[in-house]
Amino acid sequence: MAKEKQTTPETWQDRYSSAVSNQSKMFKRFSNWYDSLYAVVGVTPSPWRSKMHVPVMARQTWALVSKFLAIKPGWQVKVNDPNIGQNNIEDKAEKAQRKLEYDYENPYMDETMRDKLFAALLDATVTGTGLVKVCWKVDESERYERLPSKDGTVDLSKEKKTTKKIAYNDIEPVNIFNVYVSPAATNLYEAPWIIIKEYKSKDELQEANDLAGVELYKNLDQVQGTNSQQDDTSGYNFSRNRLTNEQNKTDKTVSMLKIFECYESDMLYTYAESGSAKNKSSWVLLRSQKNPYWHGKYPLVKFHVKSKPFQFWGEGLFETTYRLQAGYNDAFNHFLDQWNLAENSMLMMPETGNVNDYVVEPGGVLTYRGDQAPQQFKHASPDGNMLQSILALMDKSIEGVTISQYAAGLPNSSTDNTKGTASGILHLQQAAGDIVSFMRNNFQQSITQIGRMWLSNNQQYMQDPITVMYKAKGEKKQATITPQDMQGDMELMIDDKSMDPANQDQKVQQFLAYVNQVQQLQQASVMQAQSTKYATPPLYVDFAALLENFSQIVGVTNYDKMMLPSDQVNKAMQSAQTPEPVANERFSTDINQLYGSEAAQWLQKHGIQADPQRMQQTPNIDPAKVNLANVEVKAQKNHADMVLKTHDHALKTAETMTPSPNPQADQNVVDMAHGLLQAGHITPDIMQHLPQLPPSQQQPQQMPQQMPQQMPQQPVNPGGM
Repeated sequence: MAKEKQTTPETWQDRYSSAVSNQSKMFKRFSNWYDSLYAVVGVTPSPWRSKMHVPVMARQTWALVSKFLAIKPGWQVKVNDPNIGQNNIEDKAEKAQRKLEYDYENPYMDETMRDKLFAALLDATVTGTGLVKVCWKVDESERYERLPSKDGTVDLSKEKKTTKKIAYNDIEPVNIFNVYVSPAATNLYEAPWIIIKEYKSKDELQEANDLAGVELYKNLDQVQGTNSQQDDTSGYNFSRNRLTNEQNKTDKTVSMLKIFECYESDMLYTYAESGSAKNKSSWVLLRSQKNPYWHGKYPLVKFHVKSKPFQFWGEGLFETTYRLQAGYNDAFNHFLDQWNLAENSMLMMPETGNVNDYVVEPGGVLTYRGDQAPQQFKHASPDGNMLQSILALMDKSIEGVTISQYAAGLPNSSTDNTKGTASGILHLQQAAGDIVSFMRNNFQQSITQIGRMWLSNNQQYMQDPITVMYKAKGEKKQATITPQDMQGDMELMIDDKSMDPANQDQKVQQFLAYVNQVQQLQQASVMQAQSTKYATPPLYVDFAALLENFSQIVGVTNYDKMMLPSDQVNKAMQSAQTPEPVANERFSTDINQLYGSEAAQWLQKHGIQADPQRMQQTPNIDPAKVNLANVEVKAQKNHADMVLKTHDHALKTAETMTPSPNPQADQNVVDMAHGLLQAGHITPDIMQHLPQLPPSQQQPQQMPQQMPQQMPQQPVNPGGM
């Protein structure tokens, strides 16, 4: 097979130079937008003495960034494998989700995911495009512990060090001013080539070689570091990091290599500037490899709040509002200059007059010479209403292309024409939420892409099982996830509700309204089940799950401490509901009284016995004195229900039943069934399984269809109904 042709270092240098020239004007705009974000006043001459910068766009930017950074994605994994059962599929999907949750909160990361996403999200909000590298990272973890002494105390002079290799999913934010893309690129993953510039020390590269046990980066002896990190784009980078770096300082005590990571098709190249005296700008190849990841894409993810069709670069908040910000500052400074002139009045005096120096102070003296005293000259005060009209118009324009002040947390908005009505403000908030939701969906797509790459990396590189902690229905549980659990055909999505940027109060109100609706539906389902004789089962609500979800919304992590252990609850319920046992003779007596001795004998013959745990303990009563109408109606109905609860057994027995040698016994069985049918305790389909005999003229005593108004004082079994 022919060896694939490798792109030469000279080609990559030409590509880099072309991209630097092509993107220089765009990077200059990005730099100006970052200056505007940090309220930096430029050096351009201005006609106004006042140099105020009103941070209108900074307010919009930080409101949007803070909303998105507060979001934690809810992973949803779908397993496509017809060869395993449904329970195994759900268990496999749940473990894959828990592994992704563990990756997102990984304690081995040097920074939290929120901190790493902040850089990319800020770039996306200001410039329109942010970028992160998605990688599988291999590192070493060191753990120390004290050794015990012979007397049981801890010996502070001794320690034990344990080192182990760890591997996990990670992301690395990329400075947008260090990203160079082919001019023909319209999409990240279809770009012909991409170059990412960064600075690393030679020690970092050598450490990576030592950790891997192989020479990942070669030719390190052919490159020389430099103490300066200045180049054509250093000024842009300074503008971006102005918030944390007030001065453009360079650490001259550390020698750094200028690294270029080059992505092309399925190949990844790593170059470094040689830094040699003969040819300082020449590139030296340090590493060449095929894309090592199974997902087959560039291990990069792009962020944007608004995308542009058929373009690699997106649109941020400043692209359409930068001049509005300048106009906002201009109108405000103009007003302040006019106000200063109006408040600090002048003196008007004749040409021949003379005024000595004076100090403006309470009780001060002004001395002049001449026939005419100086007169005060005052400029007209600026019109505040006119300024408010101009600023309101600009606010409306800015909100129209960014986010509403309602979405930013401010109590008013220039787009509010509802005169403060509750319904009108609600509609405005919903409209503001729609705009934020549109930007959130773009952010969600980027997070989904990270999750899919992580899921693929787990399938490809995970070697050792891990144990994760989670809560289910208020109880802490552990789950062990093995590499085998990650194998298979899996798809990943993100729950839309988990990406909702609503604040906590809004989420609480939404959840309480949801619970109220659930309770109403549950009550309606019970009424429907009763009216249809339970043809449709009622709904049952898991209140422990509701408590768990509500606790997550309000931020209560130890809600499980508020709940009694399940074993204590079950024990209390059993002690409160345990019935008292009764003798079997009681059941036989009542069946005899109800349906005659032949029917009782038939039931006993076919194995239908009373359940002593479901019968109520009652004193011995003479069956001849039992008054079915007034004394033991409820107890007798309990006994009839016992017969009905065993009708499945009776049906199976009746199917194989042969004609009885005693015709009278068969007649009694039929009469008993007719009595139960007329009382509404059985359905007509049961009759077809009984001997085909017409009912006798004298029916056995039937069960009353309704309970009497006055119940007997004798206790009844609560579980028999």
